[in-house]
Amino acid sequence: MMKKSRHKGFTLIEVIAVLIIVGILAAFAGLGIVVAVQGYIFSKDNAIISEKAQLALSRINRELVECYNCSSNITGTSFTYLNPLGTRTIDWSNNAVNISTDTLIDKVSSFGLVYNNTDKCIDVTMYLTGVPNSFSTKVYPRNTP
Repeated sequence: MMKKSRHKGFTLIEVIAVLIIVGILAAFAGLGIVVAVQGYIFSKDNAIISEKAQLALSRINRELVECYNCSSNITGTSFTYLNPLGTRTIDWSNNAVNISTDTLIDKVSSFGLVYNNTDKCIDVTMYLTGVPNSFSTKVYPRNTP
């Protein structure tokens, strides 16, 4: 009587096929992880930029709300005004918005102040470097005639 030999294990072809399939799956998983990390970094950078812009606009709003001499002469990128803290200046120079001598926000590619006679408000608009969207606010000074 002859015994049938049963060899247990994998053939070389089976091992190579499994390694190729696992390699392909790992490549797709790696691409997915890279895209997820890029999305995270993009959203983190946008959050930082948005927070900087929001803080700057809030500070400008606070400064101009108490303005004593806000009137229709506000146009351009610089404005000198009087508020309870004294004579102050908001200006845009060297890609930064400054209040008096202190830098409020940097990396600003465009900045503008415009007095709106209809609404009796000041429109503040800024564009930050590398960001296609504008950040803007309307300030309604309390002490305007």
